[in-house]
Amino acid sequence: IQLTDEVVKLISASFVDFLCEKTGKSANELTVSVGHDSRISAMRIKKVVIDELAMMGVNVLYCSYCSTPAMFMTTVTRNCDGANYCKPSSF
Repeated sequence: IQLTDEVVKLISASFVDFLCEKTGKSANELTVSVGHDSRISAMRIKKVVIDELAMMGVNVLYCSYCSTPAMFMTTVTRNCDGANYCKPSSF
């Protein structure tokens, strides 16, 4: 399934809304880590996710190529409010 940029933007915005509700913070108080796998489409999706999060005022910690467990650890060791792993099959 091909995710369009518009769908990725909507998913990203929904993720921010979820984190705001869960943490009680506003978007500009959130920090979200973003990483990706090695698929070609991950680079496109990563760019759209980061752009949308930044547009909403979220502080973005870009982790580049990394594993799902490493992304989880950013919520522990880097105090990120959430992590977004740009893996097409995970959406």
